Amino acid sequence: LASELGGVQGVCAATSKISLSLNCRRAVIMDLDSGKVLYKKNANQKCHNASTTKLMTAIVAVENNKSLNKKVRISYNASASNPGGSTSVRIGMSTGDRYRMKDLLHAMLLKSANDSAVAVAEGTSGSVTKFMKVANRTAKRIGCKNTVFGTPNGLRSSATHHTTAYDMALLMRYANSLPLFKQITGCKKHTVKTNLKTYIWHNKNKLLSYDYVTGGKTGYTEKAKR
Repeated sequence: LASELGGVQGVCAATSKISLSLNCRRAVIMDLDSGKVLYKKNANQKCHNASTTKLMTAIVAVENNKSLNKKVRISYNASASNPGGSTSVRIGMSTGDRYRMKDLLHAMLLKSANDSAVAVAEGTSGSVTKFMKVANRTAKRIGCKNTVFGTPNGLRSSATHHTTAYDMALLMRYANSLPLFKQITGCKKHTVKTNLKTYIWHNKNKLLSYDYVTGGKTGYTEKAKR
């Protein structure tokens, strides 16, 4: 499992200590089975995590919804009609629309839709504020000692939203113990049909073109970089 921030979370096979040179500022390569760190570079240096934040959002949603087939009503807070809402990458949902939680997770993890992350948070806990409390408790339970999540999508990163390469490796290792998470992040394309429109979401993780990569999550903001 390779963790490079801000940028890409990926999964690969690794069995021994590794010697290499990377241009990125921070990195961790961790054995998925044992949790052994095989390579590290500024592993505990705090940084912005951009859309790799959505890994935690997915974990909380998968663990705290009895059924991912339940329909989530899109609020004004998550909708395209909210001028102060999620910017950049988004589905463009309207207030009152209803989507299956499972489809929102696909939009969030494949397309990296920021509005979908808000909808997932609200559909899981009732509000973003309540959801983030669960997310931070979950991070501590996993062992992420230098991580604080302030938003479900990683936008508007601040002093209350940061992580480290090591913590994200722990997070990715934990996420891969959840079969549905592995299924979604390893999916290259997902199609959703509503009464109004057909959506086709392609996975933005270009590393999936390699046979040994089984999943992951990309991320970018001006602060976090790639």
